Amino acid sequence: MIKKLLLLLIIVTFNSTHSQNTIGTTRIQNGVFEGYTLFTAFTETYLINNCGEEINQWSSEFPPGNAVYLLENGSILRAGRTNSETITFGGQGGVIEIFDWNGNLTWQYFYDTPLIRQHHDVHPMPNGNVLILAATKIFNTEAIQLGRNPSFLTETYLYSEQIIEIAPTGLNDATIVWAWNPKEHIVQDFDATKDNFGNVNLSPEKLNINFLNGGSGEANWLHFNSIFYNPILDQIIISSRNLSEMYIIDHSTTIAESASNSDGVYGKGGDLLYRWGNPQSYYQGTENDRKLFGQHSPYAIEDGLIDEYKIMLFNNGNGRTPLYSEVLVINLDTETPGVYFYESRTTYGPTRADYTYAHSGVRTNFFSEI
Repeated sequence: MIKKLLLLLIIVTFNSTHSQNTIGTTRIQNGVFEGYTLFTAFTETYLINNCGEEINQWSSEFPPGNAVYLLENGSILRAGRTNSETITFGGQGGVIEIFDWNGNLTWQYFYDTPLIRQHHDVHPMPNGNVLILAATKIFNTEAIQLGRNPSFLTETYLYSEQIIEIAPTGLNDATIVWAWNPKEHIVQDFDATKDNFGNVNLSPEKLNINFLNGGSGEANWLHFNSIFYNPILDQIIISSRNLSEMYIIDHSTTIAESASNSDGVYGKGGDLLYRWGNPQSYYQGTENDRKLFGQHSPYAIEDGLIDEYKIMLFNNGNGRTPLYSEVLVINLDTETPGVYFYESRTTYGPTRADYTYAHSGVRTNFFSEI
């Protein structure tokens, strides 16, 4: 009897200690995915298990730049926010760092000048390189030459975006090995005397520089907020919060090819291979056809998982009445892997998500603006 009580006491004590959370309150239900959760707050990054126990913690000198990844070797790739005051819209960053498992800073790279600043996202590549999302300033004279309607310019400059791939070198340097900029893939039907004049509805592979999606002409008209690299297709998925669209571009191009225009929707240049969420942006729909509302983080579900290769994203619901958020899983319409079907040469499919998670009762009870 004494042995049984002692054994019971040991089991109870062990379970109490083992399941004690050290970060926050948890609730675990059957079917939970067995994994860790990585997040960053203030200057700290935490890795916790399902019990809320801290597995590891890393410290930086910089508050979050809105991206952190756990790498295969146990290091973390983290973006941090610098004190720059030149490009200051939400999601600002400016510095990218790698810390090893023991918390040692092994690489640091600043991408932060008066004209260019990393923001929102970075993404680790299988080859050890890093994709960086950055805002770039275009002054109004260049924006007008690109075809921007001057009445849509409310500041002295316009933000374009840039994605670069860098190969880290040493402790604080890198080499740019690939680059893409949406300003090289523009169409406009406002001024025939300016660059990029054409038929917007016949150019879905380009961005209409005068489509504001109900905006007021702010400099930050695109507001890309995430990038994702799909190694199977060698393609990059981009999210534009302000235009409520996601895009897919080709990464297999050279830098020169990525700056060129493709011969049609399926060409090899740096034009868009696919877009989804708001077909009115290329004159192929109305507000009723809009699917995305200020979304975040579209990514391809890994092979071997349920719904592999489909796209999952968080659809915030900004600008929608009523305001509610949802998680969408989208099965892209493809002719072959990586080649996307352009339905009746009007819009990109699908017409609806494959799966939707929203509040099961009152939809507005589940809403996150950002």
